[in-house]
Amino acid sequence: MTREASNYLIRETVVSILIGIVMSELITWLIFHKAAIVPAWGPHGLVMDTLPQTFVMTAMCVLAPSLLTHKRHGQGLCKDLVVLPGHMVAGSPTRIGILFRALVFAIGAVVIGVAATATMLVLAFPGGIPFAILMFYRAVYGAVVGLCVTPIAITFVLHEGHVLAYAKAQLTQRGTAPGPAGL
Repeated sequence: MTREASNYLIRETVVSILIGIVMSELITWLIFHKAAIVPAWGPHGLVMDTLPQTFVMTAMCVLAPSLLTHKRHGQGLCKDLVVLPGHMVAGSPTRIGILFRALVFAIGAVVIGVAATATMLVLAFPGGIPFAILMFYRAVYGAVVGLCVTPIAITFVLHEGHVLAYAKAQLTQRGTAPGPAGL
C-alpha cells in the first residue's frame, strides 16, 4: 500500500469513526434519555435497539466513504492510491456494487453487534445498563463500527477502480475500447 493510500484510508476512517460516534450517541440519547436504567431485553430494550442502529451506522460507514471514493476515483483524484497491486477482486466498482456491499456489511455487523451487546449485557449488566454507561458504550460501539468497516470498504472501491482502469487501458491498446455501456 502506498503512503498516499494509507493516509487516505486513515483520513476517511477517522471521519467515519466520528460520524459513527455522533450517530450512535444521538440515536441512543433520543431513544433512552428518559431512562435511568435501560433494560437489556424486551421491545424497548438495548438488544432490540442494537439491530436497527447497527444496520444504519454500518450502512452509513460503508456507503458514504465508498461513494465519495468512487466519485473521486472517477474524477481522477484517487488514481495514485494503489492499495492492492497485482491482486484481482471480484465485484463491481459501480454504485450498485457499493450498495450491495453496504447491505452485506450491515447484515454481518448486525449479527456481530447484537451478539456482542447481548453478551456484554448478560455478563456485566443483567438487570439493565445505567444510561451514563450506555452513552459511553455506544460511543465506543459507534467508533468500532466505523473503524472495522470503513477501511475494508474503501480498499475494495479503490482496488476495483484500478482494476477497471487497467481493463479499459488494455482494451484501448488493443483498439477494442468499450462503448458507453461497456466498462
